[in-house]
Amino acid sequence: MNVAQTNLQLYNQLQLEDWSDTDLISIKKAYNVSQQLFPNAYRPSQKPFICHLVGTASVLAHWQERPAMVTAGLLHSAYLYGKFGDKTSGATSARRQYLGETVGTPVEKLVYLYTSEKSNDPLISENRDYLVLSLADLYDELLDLGTVYAPAKTPKELEGGADHAVKAIIEAASRTINDEAGAQFQLAIQNAQQASVPEYLTTADAGSIRIKEGIPQFRKRRNRSILGRLLKGNSKH
Repeated sequence: MNVAQTNLQLYNQLQLEDWSDTDLISIKKAYNVSQQLFPNAYRPSQKPFICHLVGTASVLAHWQERPAMVTAGLLHSAYLYGKFGDKTSGATSARRQYLGETVGTPVEKLVYLYTSEKSNDPLISENRDYLVLSLADLYDELLDLGTVYAPAKTPKELEGGADHAVKAIIEAASRTINDEAGAQFQLAIQNAQQASVPEYLTTADAGSIRIKEGIPQFRKRRNRSILGRLLKGNSKH
């Protein structure tokens, strides 16, 4: 499975799958919103957050999920980690209204579902959409060894014992999506378990991070310069 990591790769994938113009427009709107919600945001592995969102959507498309699910994949973390600029958190009524008006109510409801169910183990959830969104999120994380580069971040689905967890994931993917998806997970997990990367390429971060724009020493130099001009200006009065 070739999983997209950029918007262009995702657009190409969906066009090859004969998506309608209406659904492609919705995907582009969702991507544009994600750009605004996740600037300077990175996964614990230091992978750009928006690449993970694209990857999740791409996995859902490969699994032949409906367009609303694929589009929700691009925004599944919006209420959890997205920066709306309102200095609040969570799925507020204003945020829900904005997302519903921008990408459509069916997509917004799926994003809200993922948010409201996030504290629950998806592998025992009776809600198929939450389970499939969670599996797509996990598969993208495993595919490029994100769990290896960020060992402090253990996905919820892999907690509670390796062998038991692996079997539960493969069974859930096979039952909920298809046998091919189960086999894909088995291979991805096996690759992650056997992978060995230099310790200096790993991180100690257990959660997503945001990196402030600019190089610190240059920011300090600029701030000193601004302060100097202000002080000089005040001295003239």
